[in-house]
Amino acid sequence: MFTGLIEHLGTVSSIEHDAGGCTLTISESSPILDDCHIGDSIAVNGACLTVIEFDAVQNGGWFKVWLANETLERTDLGERKTGDQVNLERAMGAHVRFGGHFVQAHVDTTATLVEKKPDGDSLRLLFKLPEPTPSRPSLLPYLIPKGYVAIDGASLTITGVNDAERTFGVMLITHTQEKITLGKKATNAKVNIEVDMVGKEPSQDSAADNESDDDDDGHDSDDPERKLKNEAKSIRKIADLEITNRSLLAINSMLEATKHKQAKEIRDLRRRLRESILVLPPSVYYAAKSSMAEDGTLPDDDKTEEDDEDEEEVDQAVLEGKTDESYRRVKGILEGLLESGRRALESKPEDFAGSGKGGAKVLSEEEARTWRGDDIDSRSILERLHADDASFTSHFTPSDASSRPLTPSRVAIPDGDFGSEDEVEASLIIDPEDVEGRRSTLPPITVTPSPSS
Repeated sequence: MFTGLIEHLGTVSSIEHDAGGCTLTISESSPILDDCHIGDSIAVNGACLTVIEFDAVQNGGWFKVWLANETLERTDLGERKTGDQVNLERAMGAHVRFGGHFVQAHVDTTATLVEKKPDGDSLRLLFKLPEPTPSRPSLLPYLIPKGYVAIDGASLTITGVNDAERTFGVMLITHTQEKITLGKKATNAKVNIEVDMVGKEPSQDSAADNESDDDDDGHDSDDPERKLKNEAKSIRKIADLEITNRSLLAINSMLEATKHKQAKEIRDLRRRLRESILVLPPSVYYAAKSSMAEDGTLPDDDKTEEDDEDEEEVDQAVLEGKTDESYRRVKGILEGLLESGRRALESKPEDFAGSGKGGAKVLSEEEARTWRGDDIDSRSILERLHADDASFTSHFTPSDASSRPLTPSRVAIPDGDFGSEDEVEASLIIDPEDVEGRRSTLPPITVTPSPSS
């Protein structure tokens, strides 16, 4: 199946005739050979031909097709010469728009170009059909004004039909003249004609009806057998129409599904392209994003609302650092340092302790317990020890104070060899259950007032 939209103009580079037909080599065809395989169908001047050999690179890309004698009789391909250009179209795919009409590339006959007349930038062409024969009846019943016709494989609209002269006309706009060979053909040249297949089946049914009516002449219209035949014929026509309708619906559904699939693939590619640059720092990310938009690598046209929402989510994720673990860690560290610096700048001298040597902070009882890592009520323990043992008194003397002043900024650590700070801290912890047993071994505790300034 083809659409009648010509894809490329190839050049006949070789013709080899023999008794069984002809081998045609068409060069300068690389644009339509990128997905070609042996056995594929390519319409050459509107005739569906099978590729038997090809090379997508040599001589601008070439392929060979075989023409049987039937094809040579029905088409103008037998009159082609080396160097002639021909219209080329690959069989339609499900992913393309149906811009022309249903073209089978089965040429019905040839017509003769009898007139070329400019009409502004357009070109009017008039063609004449051959005399009908029993084996090749007239094609005029299938040609109607504003209907379709394929001429040399190009889907064109009929502008007028003259049954008496067996002629019909078409018009070529400037773009079509440049894309197909028809506008370059001289008067009296032959062209391949394929009428619209949509009109063939109803015409065939109509001919069958006429034959049936002729057979019915002289028969009783009330004949039960005749009624059954007519009813069966009507049912068959309805079934044929339903099949045609279902086929068209299936084609439409397939085209719609393919369109949505391609749209989804395009969205996924755009998303992957954006995600591929998320590993960059934000500044480099935005620079790359802006440069891509400028050179068209990531165009903004043809975007959907879903694409815009996805892009906004990606941009927000980049700003929040959700896409890079290292970036999040560094960002957290920097934010902590900035907060510490902000608090330091807002601090005042009054926030620090004003008493004690060296400006050391005097810990309250609650702060001391928290710093020691326990919640022992040291005041209650000392009071019990003082009540039980009168010798548990202050050992502070002025001479001691002058030789070794003790201030809250200094902590008395028992003598002994310690391997780590943990051992020192453990030696300072008082276990309430062992206070009675360790009472005589506790180091002296000296309480002094802070020196007045």
